Amino acid sequence: MPRAFVFSSHGSMPMIDDESFVMPESPDVSRKSASRKSASKKSASKKSAAQSAEPLPAVPPPFHAPVFASTGAKIKKPDSFESPVDTFTTAKCGYPFCADLRCDAPYVGLVHNLSQLHLPPHVPKDTVREIIKQTMLGIRHDPRQVHALTKAENKIRCHKKGSPMTELFLFDPSHELPIVESVTMVDMETGEIQDAHSMFGLVEKHASISRPHTAVQFDDDGMAGLQYAKQRAEWDLHTLQGAHPFYVKMKKNHIETIDDTIAGVLKESKFEYSPELKALKAKHGGRVKLSDLLKIGKHNGLNPETDYVVVYACRVPDERVPSGAPTSPRNSSDSERSVGGGTRSKPTKQRCRTKTCKQRRH
Repeated sequence: MPRAFVFSSHGSMPMIDDESFVMPESPDVSRKSASRKSASKKSASKKSAAQSAEPLPAVPPPFHAPVFASTGAKIKKPDSFESPVDTFTTAKCGYPFCADLRCDAPYVGLVHNLSQLHLPPHVPKDTVREIIKQTMLGIRHDPRQVHALTKAENKIRCHKKGSPMTELFLFDPSHELPIVESVTMVDMETGEIQDAHSMFGLVEKHASISRPHTAVQFDDDGMAGLQYAKQRAEWDLHTLQGAHPFYVKMKKNHIETIDDTIAGVLKESKFEYSPELKALKAKHGGRVKLSDLLKIGKHNGLNPETDYVVVYACRVPDERVPSGAPTSPRNSSDSERSVGGGTRSKPTKQRCRTKTCKQRRH
């Protein structure tokens, strides 16, 4: 009975001191600096061309760490843990995850497509893992998501059971743009779809509303794009009569998210730890950590042999760190390489990596 548990949330990586790493002395700082500036200009030119192609809501730029030129500066690195279950992430380590408000969030498509598989009960893990990966890639390549790929490094990676992966804070309040949060189980054998947040020790709360100090500003074209997205979503909702409650709920939440984006309203996460878990997790200020969610889920029936986890969330540092910091604890023998590697992949002499979406940042 292969199942996938799909998380959608804002995300950030806890950072810890790395006493073993010291910034090396660079004898040719001027040349490297010039190279960085040249690369930045080229990147900015590409983004400008992509953004001018069609009117879309603005999105915060990907995280770029500041450069510390002083020799011997200590840095921080992402915290990590050993994954107890095959876990897919959807953003390059250190970058946001982006998608397009004009269509359903990618995870909605993933849940739908996986629910249609009706796999036999004893499919090999390698086969199921590849099915999930290819399904995620197919959704990411939807033409409606193309623009979002110019905004971030939406790289799909499977962290196999027992391999190291970066820790994530999930279900924190947003300081940027609102998103649709969800914890959903889809049974790839029976097609069953269920809300699964309680399995991971989470409870729903009444989200308090706050307005950001500096609301995201949209020009006329951007606002027109948002209005179009709302009209399209309302029409889609009208056509969902008799559909599974999951799709109706996600569409209503999608419309609400567009309204919040237009109004510049940000909300706290709708999920939090249960009161009992809050007391145990006080050392993190009650913040939800992916590693804890997976431990709780395993205690409540998450089966590493037949279950898989997919996390649609940003993987930006919770604190800004110097350039050159280790960006991921993975090692090629444990964790698979990213697939569908974004827009900056380059061929090498050894091999060629083929170039293979939320107008909002998770």
